Amino acid sequence: DQASIEDSQTPTPSNQMANWKTYSSSKYNFSLKYPNEWTIEESANTDENGRIISLRSPETTKLWQERKIDPGYSYNLVVSFWPNINNEYARGGSWIGQRNYSILADFFTDKNAPKQTTGNITIDGQTAYEVIIGGAGANYEVMIEHNGVYELSFETAWDKSKLGSTEKQILSTFQFSK
Repeated sequence: DQASIEDSQTPTPSNQMANWKTYSSSKYNFSLKYPNEWTIEESANTDENGRIISLRSPETTKLWQERKIDPGYSYNLVVSFWPNINNEYARGGSWIGQRNYSILADFFTDKNAPKQTTGNITIDGQTAYEVIIGGAGANYEVMIEHNGVYELSFETAWDKSKLGSTEKQILSTFQFSK
């Protein structure tokens, strides 16, 4: 992967975001900005689980270290990628009667799918799906199709109303490489 993490040189409208770091991946063709004090982990091998990077705030790190949150859902943001929606991790599991999906929109027509849309938002000029995945680890996600399927999973937010202002700002900086 040709990923790089560097200090942001471009001023942003928000003074708070002006000194944020930028993560960019030429392999997965996207970038985003995140606060300097947040930790980022790059996955060495993005196999079928699709995980590219995981971000955690200092507050979430403290809760994780004190074992006050589920370690399986202890990142503020996980960015994953799959070539298509037919990957079991991308779909959120498997179920009786599942089928192969031609596009992400087709997947969301399946009422048996464990991931259901709650609305749409725009990411870098494209329509993206707001998603809730149920179960013990219910959380808010954004999924977008762009030469594959990207999933931005906010593990510490059970739904959009629990998304913090910093997570919303990070989401607003997500963009695809031109």
